[in-house]
Amino acid sequence: ADLVARTGAPVVLDPVLRASDGGSLGATAHGLAPLLAVATLVTPNRDEALALLDAATDPGDLPADLGLRFPTTAILLKDGHGTDPARVVDRLILGPRVTPFDRPRIAGPDPRGTGCALATAIATHLAGGAPLELAVAEAVAWLDVERTRGYPGSDGRAHLPDADPRP
Repeated sequence: ADLVARTGAPVVLDPVLRASDGGSLGATAHGLAPLLAVATLVTPNRDEALALLDAATDPGDLPADLGLRFPTTAILLKDGHGTDPARVVDRLILGPRVTPFDRPRIAGPDPRGTGCALATAIATHLAGGAPLELAVAEAVAWLDVERTRGYPGSDGRAHLPDADPRP
């Protein structure tokens, strides 16, 4: 973590605690602590956010609780697996400030790797000099399009495209 911090490069951490097939990867909030300390942005889904808070259930206001627990770390609470069938609302949290990224839920399969792809897209925009909120907005919009262009993988699950075919 110290070496990463010394580079000065933006650090986007997707705290994957379980594989997409449900298997545990053995990561814990305690184990991620050194990376959390140097992260520009952390991108947990709901279950990962609860793990970061060491909570078994939603304590009531998850964005507020994350902002209190990590007041100087930007967190993008992803809502892709949310319960609203019509809307997705990702929330960018920095202390008490919460910026929603509210949009219609796109029907279709949930390709493997969307969380990692989103984190990578945000990191790419940040490395290019975009401010955090713009980097998140651009990456969210990109992923919403790419999800619709997925293809069936050899494992029977939907996957994101390997390359951007646009000129």
